[in-house]
Amino acid sequence: MQIVLRFLLLLLCTTSFTPQRAFFLNPQQCIPRLHSTSSSDDATVDSPAVVWSEVFRRDFATLYRLPPPTAFDDDDDECGVLDEAECSQLEGVEKLARRLNKALRSGGGGRERPGVFRGIWRETLKGEEEEAPKQFPSKLKNIAATRVGINNFYSYVTSKSDLEFMEGLVEMGLGTVKKMGEEQMGKGEELLRKMKRKVSKKSAFDTLVLLSIWSPHECLPLLSLSYAIHPSPKILSAVNEAISNPTPDVDSDLGIRRDLRRTKCYTIDAGGSEIDDAVGVEVFNDEDGNIRRKYWIHIADAERWCFGCNPDLLEHAKERGSSIYLPTGSIGMFPRTMQSAMSLVAGRNTPALSMSLEIGENGEIVQDSIELAPSTIHVDYKLTYEDVDEMLAEGVGYREEWELGVLLQAAKLRRMYRIGRNATESLIDSPVPQGRIDVWMDRLCEQGVKVEVSCEEASYNAGLNGTAMGSGVIDVSDGRVLVTEMMIMAGEAMGKWCAERDIKVAYRNQPKPRFIERQVEYNFYKEMRKNDVGNGWPASWYVRRFMEPVEVGEERKGHAGLGLDEYVQWSSPIRRFSDLQVHATVKRHLRLKSIMDSTSPLPPSVTATDLGVHLSGVNDDVRGDLHDINWMDGRRGTGEGKRVMKEVSKYWMLEHLRREDKVYTATVLGNVPNVNQPKLPAYAVLIEDIGFETVYKSEAGELKVGARIRLRASEVDPKEMKVVWRMAG
Repeated sequence: MQIVLRFLLLLLCTTSFTPQRAFFLNPQQCIPRLHSTSSSDDATVDSPAVVWSEVFRRDFATLYRLPPPTAFDDDDDECGVLDEAECSQLEGVEKLARRLNKALRSGGGGRERPGVFRGIWRETLKGEEEEAPKQFPSKLKNIAATRVGINNFYSYVTSKSDLEFMEGLVEMGLGTVKKMGEEQMGKGEELLRKMKRKVSKKSAFDTLVLLSIWSPHECLPLLSLSYAIHPSPKILSAVNEAISNPTPDVDSDLGIRRDLRRTKCYTIDAGGSEIDDAVGVEVFNDEDGNIRRKYWIHIADAERWCFGCNPDLLEHAKERGSSIYLPTGSIGMFPRTMQSAMSLVAGRNTPALSMSLEIGENGEIVQDSIELAPSTIHVDYKLTYEDVDEMLAEGVGYREEWELGVLLQAAKLRRMYRIGRNATESLIDSPVPQGRIDVWMDRLCEQGVKVEVSCEEASYNAGLNGTAMGSGVIDVSDGRVLVTEMMIMAGEAMGKWCAERDIKVAYRNQPKPRFIERQVEYNFYKEMRKNDVGNGWPASWYVRRFMEPVEVGEERKGHAGLGLDEYVQWSSPIRRFSDLQVHATVKRHLRLKSIMDSTSPLPPSVTATDLGVHLSGVNDDVRGDLHDINWMDGRRGTGEGKRVMKEVSKYWMLEHLRREDKVYTATVLGNVPNVNQPKLPAYAVLIEDIGFETVYKSEAGELKVGARIRLRASEVDPKEMKVVWRMAG
């Protein structure tokens, strides 16, 4: 009966009606003319439109499980809805509070509702060309994740005073108000008091959601980044200019870019937009008739687009440091259109930095075989890991596409070579499984969002090339083994090549584990591993305490975790700024060598930045300090990105647990400190079905490592990153 009454009421309140629009979640789409913020809007508390909107707002709050506003009384002296003429008589925060409450009564004041999940990224990409209003530029780097949310924020701002109070509200919702000082905190508090709403972080968050500025699952860690999520108009302009009018290719002008388009190669990845690498192999006979194999690793030549010719784009990438990958989507180090231009797209001639090498019978790289040069390649096939697995399983990868089989054989040989040098894989028989989280829109699910967690594939670093899952074993993807080992091999070869030429690059070093100094713990680990306690997971978890942190520096010290004497990351210049720096360093060396070996005049396209030296000193082989590369550049953004990825993944994992009221089987991995309740034993446990490592404070007393127990999440608060487990009967 209520549905029929609402239908008739809507029909009376609108001049035109379509059945489809009645079911939109956006009230502004349902009643586009009755709730504008212009002076012609004379709707009052008693008008049918406001009555209908209040019904809609309550339905929306119920759908998203939001508390109703606490101050929607009809007391105009306090916080009632006034018409525009009455509002004009108020000043400052009171006027803003009235306007916001009016918007809340009408179901949300924004023109559109921001994306709840993956729409965050679709909105970002779709709205890249749009700008937020600039009349009152905010001091905050990020107000909302979507363009819709940003525009809705500014729709409430009519003065600098409004902006300050709205910024205070956002800061309260983020929970970072103390960093802005007491004055900023007071602005948000004062606005909430004037709106007659509870003064708290949660109240600020809920208010911003109801105002259509934030979504119910707004990514707060993302908004706390020190850099702006959305590319600035200046950067977008630089990208468009670089793509439409590319600068001359310095490497082609110097004659060092090789034409490798006839060399067959594949890109193999998870299907993302950042295609950094391609692999291939050539089989040939040497002068003695012996069969030899030359392995090719091609990496996208991102340096060609930004280092010497586009300083604005370079600064943009340096600020971010790396791409960010979340269950809801990704934010690239470069804007999406630039990523596409840089990527090794199949069927297109693309610039790359190519390396070829050979390996011995034991998997060791033949030092003299390493060659490196800028190139132009033509990718023959774009494959996913699943494609490669299927082709190898069905035999296609050993017949028609025999190159895949040869590459896999080399990858496995390389893997055994590293294990023989005490790489981490030699210490881990069964890696602790990790859950995969996927989030997408589904209107049949709670809040219109589907959260799915699976634990279907082992991580790569397993000595047995697989991991136990209950009574079975899940094999690691051959496609992932192939790509991972090829990229590790490329990193080792780059380290050898640079060390031989005394080129300063950033080596990734990791000291060896100190087993002798911690003999008691080491013996405990070996005993667990020998007896395969808990499917081997407790031993794999326990051995982490022996692993030393990775250090980055120009000194070559070896990488114990990989079992290598040198290792340099350079295979992902589109998504990691440090890799882009390695490309610039190596290419500067190649360019300088070409100039020194040539008697031809310097091409006009070559700049000091391209060479890293003062041009006046080139002929005298003088290396200048003008454009030295700082390996610390991009570190801050990279660290922030890692934090955001960790926090957001945990948020969605906890959101999944909040929705799933079920009993999980867990394996006890080991003891952990319980600072708050020292007398209550605490354990790291693995929730097997979803691959989630968490802490269980055992009310049942001490537990045996490797034991399987049944747990239920009794309290879950995703926004506070909190989960409390209880033993299930």
